[in-house]
Amino acid sequence: MQIVLFYLLIIVGVVGFSFSFWHRIREDYTPDQICSSTILVLVGGLLGWVIFDRWLPQFSFWGILGGSLLFGVYAVRKIGLKLYESGDSAALGIVWFSLCFYLAHFVKDGFGDRFFRLVDLVPSLVSLLAFHLYFKNYRRFSWYPSGKIGFIAGSIGVLYFFTLALVAIYRFAVISFSSSIIDALVSLLLSVFFAGVVYSRSGRKFVLIRKKK
Repeated sequence: MQIVLFYLLIIVGVVGFSFSFWHRIREDYTPDQICSSTILVLVGGLLGWVIFDRWLPQFSFWGILGGSLLFGVYAVRKIGLKLYESGDSAALGIVWFSLCFYLAHFVKDGFGDRFFRLVDLVPSLVSLLAFHLYFKNYRRFSWYPSGKIGFIAGSIGVLYFFTLALVAIYRFAVISFSSSIIDALVSLLLSVFFAGVVYSRSGRKFVLIRKKK
């Protein structure tokens, strides 16, 4: 029964990602473009999962994420999607998939230490809450004067990976998993990267240059 629930939740996560991506991008691209890019992202995630689950199961989520991003970038270049527009459209779906992925592992492990396993859900839940309460109104932010697309992907990336790093640090402190240190470092690096994306898209550095003149 646990295995059935595991794969059912994974399927729900895939459907959630696909629907979220389609819903946010459907007015800008043709059905063929959306379908092809979605399939490529899912194939990339599946390959990453299979490869990492075979040799580095503790990093299986990174395999899914890495494979999806690589194939996603290929889809952007091959199918003609816009990078930041696609990123904003996919970000929320990725978070939904992450929530289902970790929930599936919570179920698969027989619920185990419930609090310890449920902590893995925190980055997804925090990111979803922040989006619905704050991030989706980014064009009203005085500190984001450009109003350019790319903010949603960047801000969700900052919050999700920073929170994921905190969870990894907690896991290391409680269980001393060596893999948690790698998770924390990678997550922190990614949060800094996405912070740079948000800053570069904000237009604030150009405002500062004009003021100096």
